[in-house]
Amino acid sequence: MKKIIFVFLISILSLNSYARCNPGLFFVDISRQEFSKKLGEDLYPPSDSREVVDEEIFVPGELVCNNEEAFEGAPVYFRMIDGKVFQLEISKSSDKPLLISWVESIYGKNNNKPQEFFNKKPRAKFHWDLPKLFVVYSIYPGPIDRLIEKVIIQSKTHDAKGMQSVNEGVPNE
Repeated sequence: MKKIIFVFLISILSLNSYARCNPGLFFVDISRQEFSKKLGEDLYPPSDSREVVDEEIFVPGELVCNNEEAFEGAPVYFRMIDGKVFQLEISKSSDKPLLISWVESIYGKNNNKPQEFFNKKPRAKFHWDLPKLFVVYSIYPGPIDRLIEKVIIQSKTHDAKGMQSVNEGVPNE
């Protein structure tokens, strides 16, 4: 019996080592105080204001998902409405798409990619409409033969005030 429990525990631990970082799961809809605790109160002190807080906080990608290659050098912006995280945006500039592999590993393969996604210089935007989250992925040409990728993860529990910003900052053709 002890061997079975031991094997079970080892299996769980090895599965966890392969788990992908999912900031949408750990950060969306949490309070400013919870956010501070998760990232370290010394770096992101909790707000002492009792007023309604709408703010944007920049966090280096390595602090959000330290074992994910896609997050290396990628700024992550957390947007808050009424003192809670309602949206986060991850941006990445690279020679080849990196965020798409990460986002599909978390939210599932998207089979509705526009044809422009497969171009040599891709320019595309598509989304995942999930029960609690709306996830938008975009890619477009950047300077010096680089690609710019963005992933926006947004809570569905907030009103239209936040939902309007999902399409901001993503260039159209």
